[in-house]
Amino acid sequence: MDQLGSVVGYVGFGYASDFFGRRPSFTAFSIVKAVGLIMVTLGWGLTSGYSPTLFAFMFLVGVGEGNWGCIGPLLNEVFPTPVRAAALGIIYNVSRGVQFLAPVAITFVAARSSFGAGIALAAPFALLAGASVWALPETKGVKLTPVAVRSAESLALHR
Repeated sequence: MDQLGSVVGYVGFGYASDFFGRRPSFTAFSIVKAVGLIMVTLGWGLTSGYSPTLFAFMFLVGVGEGNWGCIGPLLNEVFPTPVRAAALGIIYNVSRGVQFLAPVAITFVAARSSFGAGIALAAPFALLAGASVWALPETKGVKLTPVAVRSAESLALHR
């Protein structure tokens, strides 16, 4: 259900980001994901097994994951061409390194409380992602100028 929700979320996010802008859409989808995660967590004991309620909330989590379709384009637009590849490589690989710890943290919490409590750890991070995107500039309707072209032109002029 999470994957089906993600398909809907990625398509929905594309339309929402074109209409509202990337930052507001990213925040809204992050909130949807956090709400879905909290509902799955709160209802974990009630929905043990394969209940329609659990499926509905997992679908909601997937819809919220649609915001990650924005990360590549957004980060590509905020970094100048000369450093773009290095910046994105660092960001993607550091985040993968941090994600390596997620199963360990979930297992640690689940062993002391419940699996639902372990899953609940993701909700604050979804909200943090939705808030942190506001530190980046909005690129909706902004004409992006190729920094590399300007740099090459200025080098040619100074020769």
